[in-house]
Order: sequence, then C-alpha cells, then structure tokens
Amino acid sequence: MTGSEYGLPQQALTGKPFSGINVLLWQAMQQRQLISNRWLTGDELRALGGCVVKGEKPTTIVRYRPSISLMRVINLQQCKGLPAELWP
Repeated sequence: MTGSEYGLPQQALTGKPFSGINVLLWQAMQQRQLISNRWLTGDELRALGGCVVKGEKPTTIVRYRPSISLMRVINLQQCKGLPAELWP
C-alpha cells in the first residue's frame, strides 16, 4: 500500500490538507515508503513531546502567506513519542 491511498498529505494537528506544490509530499511519502499522510513542523513535534527517529530527515515545503517562505515538516511515521490520538 502506498501513502497516496490515504489521501492528500495533511497537517497532523488540524487535518487541513496541504495545497499547491506541497501535494508533492506524496512523492516524499512514496520515496521514503511512508504510509502516514500526516505531517508536523519541528516546533509542533517538540511541543507534543515527540522526537525524530534517528536517521530520519525533514521534508521542505513552501509556506504561502503574504510572502513565500520555506518550512521543514516531518511525517508522523518518522517520529516517536507522540500521543496516540494523532494517528488515524
């Protein structure tokens, strides 16, 4: 089963799907063989008491606000120590 069968990549805390070029997170999911379509920022991950699994790397996305900036996100599957309610 591939990540694309779980729907659009989405923000793990809000369930809001990523838009625009960020749907390319699907490609990152497939390349890394990730099943989860849910992603967090590093700040969100730390606030939840979780951490990145050793050796895992974040994925860069584009943030659209009044100006464009880049953000790094990490897939739930690349983390440990997170609350169970984040998992579908």
